[in-house]
Amino acid sequence: MPGGKWHQPLYTPYALYATVDYMYGWPAYESGNGFTLAQGSLNVLESIGYLAYLYVFCMHGEGHWALVEGQRRSIRGGWAGLACLLGFSVSLLTFSKTALYALNEHFSDYRYIGHNSFSRLVFLWILPK
Repeated sequence: MPGGKWHQPLYTPYALYATVDYMYGWPAYESGNGFTLAQGSLNVLESIGYLAYLYVFCMHGEGHWALVEGQRRSIRGGWAGLACLLGFSVSLLTFSKTALYALNEHFSDYRYIGHNSFSRLVFLWILPK
């Protein structure tokens, strides 16, 4: 948050986003809204899942790393099944979180983003998501 210990210089651009979506700004913080903490917990699980997928692909894949015509990296056997399960599960989590953000705004009567103009909403809230 602006004025916080870690705001300058690391999170300075984030101050603009906090004015677009109040869920990540002072209004939600001051009301004790726990959505952002719950979301952060899911973000950690999502990141761990993508890192696990990358680990399986890198450590158990066969073939070339470079994009050479006719050659590609592949995974076989049980590791391929695990890679598919991880990739699908984490992608589903990403999609579900995105749908949750939109549904949360809709069912709360756009309390956190309703103050924006349409163009500001498109360029600073919809497209970045």
